[in-house]
Amino acid sequence: MANTASYPIIAPKGGDLIVGTQTYTVLDPVIDNPTRNFTVSSLVALAQNGGNVITQKFNANWSKATGAVAPFFNATMQNSFTNTTFTLSRVSVGNYFVTASKPVFTVGKTQCFVTPGGPGSFSPDFFAVIYNSTQSIQVQQIDDANQLSDQLWSDGCINIEVFA
Repeated sequence: MANTASYPIIAPKGGDLIVGTQTYTVLDPVIDNPTRNFTVSSLVALAQNGGNVITQKFNANWSKATGAVAPFFNATMQNSFTNTTFTLSRVSVGNYFVTASKPVFTVGKTQCFVTPGGPGSFSPDFFAVIYNSTQSIQVQQIDDANQLSDQLWSDGCINIEVFA
């Protein structure tokens, strides 16, 4: 084996490679801990996020038809979940669910942001996000009276991230 102490020390670039071992996780079930290359920039990102790397992300626009109460996804900007589709449904006043076609959400490692649309739409006071299972996330719309509501918000964006 080479004497690595004899190699010159340089200022690394983000694309430079470091040899390491890929380990098993639920989201990345690799077998036998194979040797892999890691980029310097990926290690920097890992360190900056406290060891939590976003491994999967879903970002989409949603809207409601005129007079409707049930929203739907009308444009997906990013979906890095492998072979997974998402649906948005209304189950009752102010209660909505984002459902994945397979279990992808990890307890304590999933975050979801919901934002109402543009300046022309009426906005709820806030959205509450409740993680129900590895396959669904509940979103509640809360009005200024602290009640569940189907206010006249007509569009918006949802962002779901799962960390390793």
